[in-house]
Amino acid sequence: MKNRVLLLVGSVISVFSIAYGQCSSYPVLELGNDTTLCNGATLLLQPSGYDSYTWSTGAVTNNITVSAPGTYFVEVTNVSGNLVTNGDFEQGNVSFSSGYTYGSGGAWGLLSNEGQYAIATSPSLTHSNFSFCNDHTPSGPGNMLVANGSGVPNSSVWCQTINVTPNTDYLFSAWFTNALNDPNVSNLQFFVNNVQVGPVFSTTANACSWAEFNEVWNSGAAITADLCIRNQNTSIGGNDFAIDDITFREVCVQNDTITVTYDPLSVSIASDLLFCENETETFQASSTVPNTTLIWETGDIGGSYTPTTSGTYTVHAISANGCYVADSAVATITPMPWGIDTVIVGPTSCGTDNGYVSLLTNGTFNVPPMYTWNGPGAANPNQINASVWTDLGMGWYYLSVESDGCFLYDSAQITPLDPPVATISASIVSGCEPLVVTFTNTSINATSYIWDFDNGQTVTVPDLSNQTQTFTDANTGGGLAVVQMIASQGDCADTASVSITISICGCTDPTALNFNPLANADDNSCVYPIPPTPTVEVYNVFTPDGDEDNPTYFIKTTNSEKVQLTILNRWGNPVFDETSPNPVWDGKINGVNADEGVYFYTYVVTGINGETLEGHGFLQLLRK
Repeated sequence: MKNRVLLLVGSVISVFSIAYGQCSSYPVLELGNDTTLCNGATLLLQPSGYDSYTWSTGAVTNNITVSAPGTYFVEVTNVSGNLVTNGDFEQGNVSFSSGYTYGSGGAWGLLSNEGQYAIATSPSLTHSNFSFCNDHTPSGPGNMLVANGSGVPNSSVWCQTINVTPNTDYLFSAWFTNALNDPNVSNLQFFVNNVQVGPVFSTTANACSWAEFNEVWNSGAAITADLCIRNQNTSIGGNDFAIDDITFREVCVQNDTITVTYDPLSVSIASDLLFCENETETFQASSTVPNTTLIWETGDIGGSYTPTTSGTYTVHAISANGCYVADSAVATITPMPWGIDTVIVGPTSCGTDNGYVSLLTNGTFNVPPMYTWNGPGAANPNQINASVWTDLGMGWYYLSVESDGCFLYDSAQITPLDPPVATISASIVSGCEPLVVTFTNTSINATSYIWDFDNGQTVTVPDLSNQTQTFTDANTGGGLAVVQMIASQGDCADTASVSITISICGCTDPTALNFNPLANADDNSCVYPIPPTPTVEVYNVFTPDGDEDNPTYFIKTTNSEKVQLTILNRWGNPVFDETSPNPVWDGKINGVNADEGVYFYTYVVTGINGETLEGHGFLQLLRK
């Protein structure tokens, strides 16, 4: 409740009248505390126990229903019991005074003479020309004061003195009617303490048509009120009237305000969703009130929800005020009763484009599918719209299948048929210069071999013949030679390498590796301890089929500190990636057996001397 005030109309507040007047007997107006409502809610304001109501909305009923935010005001009025004695004249000709005389009778009845009055139940009983009228009281026949208007101006018809409370509002009221049908009506004035209250009041020209006069008067400093009703019409024709139900009552006015606000809480889902069965989309909901908890009808909590079936999804929010709002959105998921079954790959011969890719699907298409291949390589612009593509060379080929706006993707790698595999070994990998080394070639599926001995010598041979070379510190540029051999067949090739370390012997420094007490002094020839060079040996096939024969894939190294081994599937996605002293792949992807087929490996070997060796190639995973 805000700004409650108890007022007396037209006056300053009187503490005396509130405490001791009749206003203190009425209920204190109370609209209640300021209120916050939830969206869509209403509030009934219904104060009771008052005679009249005036609301800030313009309503004059005893209640209003609030459905919008704002400040609402009501003024209520109570009117006390009647302070006039015998105001309805039921007690007869008592308790008042009059400048008129009581009827003395004559040719037309009791009120045959002007300036006289009588107490009767109908004007017709006091004058033969007056009309028959019931008194104003709705309950039925009763007394009234009937007057034959005086020809003397300013004559008092009725007067009474009443005790009043200072600084208090009073309502002075009375009911009047013409005693007969005559346009010459009475003009009545109301006086309190000889001061006119309100305008001149005239009755209607129709007999028995009761009309009310009322006016509010404030007592100010007065403690008594001399009430008088005077008739200013001095005509002796017409000017005949009746008075009933004269009242003088204390008026009590109160007002109160209440401010109604609405909780700003709202919740909204950004949009409906339309997506395919193999995809994932997420509803995003938000609230206008920060930190509001959002609860989905599924029980999930948070602003995001990922639907898995088509339907309507609703999110709810509850504010600190206990208000509840919700919003809904629709997820439409396009079914995909089809899938990619198998991608078949035909290998190509080295140097010949005779490979192929072919797709087998499963399920049923609701809309005829579109097959689109491109390759070799993801960025290659070559394309074909078919389920089979032939006459292809080596490389990765990428496929999209579209039906009813939904897509599935796959890829396949065409590899050479029996590609060359390069393998070489050295009779010795380190020693004093001049160091003579014989290299053995154990490669397969190759028709040409290109050797680079890293000592200034190269050779190309068509067979697996051994190669012998002499290495010195000078011709290797520092005592290390990395010998490489490329085994090729047509457009296919593979590379193998081996490192040779050459030492200058004859050092006289006891701390050197090649210290020789018999050698001539030559400290420049000393070779001090250095970590040995790493070596790498790779395999191209392994069979993780449950037995103990070749169950894992690894890179065999010597003098290495760590090895990074990465294995990619035919789509170019890594299925194994580990860096450790000896990484080993067990042929599984996330705990599940990987598919048989060709995979691509890369390795980076870091030696204990800091040297790195890198390589790559293909391997086959077979299950017997």
